[in-house]
Amino acid sequence: MTGLPEGQGLKLEIAAAPEEKAMEGAEKAAITETAVAHLRAEEVNLYYGHFRALSGVSLVIPARSITALIGPSGCGKSSFLRLFNRMNDLISNARVEGRVLMDGVDIYSPDIDVVSLRRHVGMVFQKPNPFPMSTFDNVAFGPRRQG
Repeated sequence: MTGLPEGQGLKLEIAAAPEEKAMEGAEKAAITETAVAHLRAEEVNLYYGHFRALSGVSLVIPARSITALIGPSGCGKSSFLRLFNRMNDLISNARVEGRVLMDGVDIYSPDIDVVSLRRHVGMVFQKPNPFPMSTFDNVAFGPRRQG
């Protein structure tokens, strides 16, 4: 039991932007290649304590694609997104089962440097979460920190 009413689960929609390459030859026809998977979730369950927030979610997100997670409040969209930069690690009673891969590497492997991962996988929040400083200083914070 997921705790979600019937029909209120997470809906996943993917719009891939495939690469196109021109083909040399008499017709000069164009062929379309399928984009390579960049992020992949395989049978993921996410728990907050005993509550299962995600149940058996699998999704392939191709490279260079636009992906929309659509659903009602509380259905697990943000919880799912936090899997890809391991923000759920910061929640003491959160537990992940299944596999989450980036470029074929399991990002929940014990030898993954989480800080390095988060440098490659950012997250834009629905509501702004600025530091208690000026707008300029908030915008300049990242570049200043990186040198």
